[in-house]
Amino acid sequence: MKKRFLLYFCILILSLESALFAQISLLNPVKGKWSNKQMLVIDTSIEGDYFYSIDGSDPSVFGFAYDGPVLLDVEGDVTLKVTKVTSRKKQENLTVNYTVVPDEAYSTSYYDFISSFFDSGLINYTAGSVLTIPSDLYYSLGLPPDSFIKGQSLQTSEHSVLARTIPCTVKDNLTKKQWRFIIKTYPLAAGTFSRRDLPVKVTDWETLEFLDENLIYKVDSEYWELPKTPKTLDRSVSHMISWQNLAYEYGNPVEFIVLPPKPEPVLSEGEDGELRLTLKGDPSYKMSVLTEDSTYQELFDEIGFDVFYGDKVSSSLKIGIFSNGLYQGQMDIPYQINKRPPAIPQITSSVEDFYTREDVNLQIETDEEGQLYYAVSEPFSVNGNIYNADSEVFQQIECDNFIAAKGNKIEFQLTGLKDSGVYYKIRAYSSNGANDSEVSEYSVIIDQYNYYYDSFYTKDDSNGTAEHPFNNFEDLLKFVNLSRSVGLNINGELFIPAGKNILQSNCLITGNKESSITFDSDAQLIVTDSTLEIRGLNIKNLKDERSTKIVPLFKGERSILIFDDCLVYGNFEKNGTIIDAVDSFVYIDHSICAVTSFTYSSFISGVNSKINIKNSNISSFAETSVLISASGGEVNCNANSFRVNGKTGRIAELFGASGNFNDNVFKGELSKTTNSVMPVFADKISVLNLLQNENYGF
Repeated sequence: MKKRFLLYFCILILSLESALFAQISLLNPVKGKWSNKQMLVIDTSIEGDYFYSIDGSDPSVFGFAYDGPVLLDVEGDVTLKVTKVTSRKKQENLTVNYTVVPDEAYSTSYYDFISSFFDSGLINYTAGSVLTIPSDLYYSLGLPPDSFIKGQSLQTSEHSVLARTIPCTVKDNLTKKQWRFIIKTYPLAAGTFSRRDLPVKVTDWETLEFLDENLIYKVDSEYWELPKTPKTLDRSVSHMISWQNLAYEYGNPVEFIVLPPKPEPVLSEGEDGELRLTLKGDPSYKMSVLTEDSTYQELFDEIGFDVFYGDKVSSSLKIGIFSNGLYQGQMDIPYQINKRPPAIPQITSSVEDFYTREDVNLQIETDEEGQLYYAVSEPFSVNGNIYNADSEVFQQIECDNFIAAKGNKIEFQLTGLKDSGVYYKIRAYSSNGANDSEVSEYSVIIDQYNYYYDSFYTKDDSNGTAEHPFNNFEDLLKFVNLSRSVGLNINGELFIPAGKNILQSNCLITGNKESSITFDSDAQLIVTDSTLEIRGLNIKNLKDERSTKIVPLFKGERSILIFDDCLVYGNFEKNGTIIDAVDSFVYIDHSICAVTSFTYSSFISGVNSKINIKNSNISSFAETSVLISASGGEVNCNANSFRVNGKTGRIAELFGASGNFNDNVFKGELSKTTNSVMPVFADKISVLNLLQNENYGF
């Protein structure tokens, strides 16, 4: 019973070992969706008969015998099955599912390259020549996992003797289409073919055979003889082998050959990773590479081993050694070249768009073969302008302070700023010690401060970012009031609807030259306990011919109102005012403003407010025109041009307020003006300072 158990146990172990170690080495195709038909390539160096099918049937019954690379002429979903039958009639099976949707890339810049392998699935390459993969594509050599590199010109050394079959995948990152084909490399024949027909033969370095029975031989200083069996030589020293005709006569020529000591192979590495094999020993030694038909051809003083950038190989090569045209023996030269960088790190973001309102969670990951390095730029403040990831201003931002991550994955968060948008650039690469991957890059603007309005935007996915701007004021105001401070960039016309629109956030409004703000009739923007600053915009209103009440366009309550480089025009039916300020500050600079109505018009009315106007041109048109009316507070006007037009009017009226008017021009075009009318009126409790002002029409 015990013996039977041991027998079963041994059979089980042998079966497991067979299942674990018996593998079919399939170079191509692999799982995926491909834009060209695939070539079947199996490494048949492991003994066995190979069969395959492409319809999912059993290859050993309904399949084809595999005797070399073959193009599989099938499209759509393909089930490839491969079976290997060993000499012991054991079977090993492999299944690969892939899909072919042919695309020859007719309309692309890389059509010619795709055409070079599209019909055959193969590109032949000779060492020393150039194989160019277009820069619009990315390529990966060998079996998965892929390590994609931007297309470039590839070349191996002309000295390389490696004949290899290399799978290559190319892809277009924009269309996501992939092509997979085979590169077959061939050495460049550049050696010599010199051989000598000699009556001796060397086998395995140490065995000397005598081939001609009509000759007598002498080894070194031994006696002449007619050897019947091979001799064993010590190849650590030199030997002279001589021979002459068996029929001895005076003057018979004696020929010889010298067998130098066995050389030492020397493998050295060049700057580009190429390996060079030379022999250290007698200069008569030359090398040759064993061919597929087990023969030796060209003889070389030096043999090269090289691969494309992006490829790696670890194998051995059988080299035949010759001296003076006579084969000496074989050397098995192991070699390893790694020009394959690890995979480009993948940067995964918690947001999809270039602009976002949210803090951004990032994950950077590379394959296990690489050490991950990453760099994060300093936060770069952005406001107003609309950018994209390729904007020139961002190209100058440095992001080269790489640090090593702990492991092959790292996670961290990018945060926004309270008073501006912020741009971040992140770069990452991985290294396996021998090679560095290409650098992957990610950039984002986290803008929790700036909001964008575009009257031409028609989609319904508005969130106020530059990529998804608001297109109506109601949505904009609701979101703006959720923040304490915002910047609002306008493209087109910002239309403010009728009624009281209350702004409770500090807001800076800017725009391009074509941008404007239009108030509907009876529309009003009320700023409470906040700051509103408008720069470089045209502001106007729609006239309501039925309205008789005064509805200021802007009303400040305990707030700050700033108009810089603006063009403001208010057109009212009977009475009208542009700005009404209560317990507020109003600053107007380098602006052109006008207000017109039939009965009464006023540009600004202030109660307990501070009003500063400089470098501006302000006009009023009505039967009664008063540009500035201040009850309490302070008015400071410098270097302005003020004009009132109508029956009666003044530049300013101060009631219990202080006023400073310096270097201004006062113009009055009034039909009922008398000489006693002053351009600036101040009651008895007001304090008024006038300096170097010019009066016309008062």
